[in-house]
Amino acid sequence: MTAVREDSDLLGQEWLFAKEWGIGAKPEAGDFGAYAKAMMICAKGDGVLAREERDYVRGNCAAFGGSPELVAELATYTADDDVVETIAQARIADASRAAVVLDAFRTCDADGDIAPGEVSAIRKMANRLGVDNVDDIHQYFLEEKALRAARIRLVYPDGPPA
Repeated sequence: MTAVREDSDLLGQEWLFAKEWGIGAKPEAGDFGAYAKAMMICAKGDGVLAREERDYVRGNCAAFGGSPELVAELATYTADDDVVETIAQARIADASRAAVVLDAFRTCDADGDIAPGEVSAIRKMANRLGVDNVDDIHQYFLEEKALRAARIRLVYPDGPPA
């Protein structure tokens, strides 16, 4: 039974990576930690890592197949490390710098609002990461957020089921 579940989990994670990012295989364990920590560092760029932001990163990490140990570590991670050094620790995470910026917008929005200080912090982090299309990424995030809300309203006109 465990082998079936593990195969099912891996299948789901690989499907999610392919659907969300076009990545054909699940990244290595080190990539998960570097990526998740970079998301948290960006979200804390305004000086505060809100509970909802931390929970977003932990849930994202778990959904994509991060280890239970990593998800537990993220519960108390201070997000005070250098973002460039952190992301450079893993090959796929390092190649996914622009994706980290997109996920930083998503993370910062987890508490329902991206504060101007958070946008400034994301821009600063993106600059340090060498990502120069931040305006395009931010605009995409806003469009994606609006489309998600429209999709939910379309398929659940009376509100999503509880």
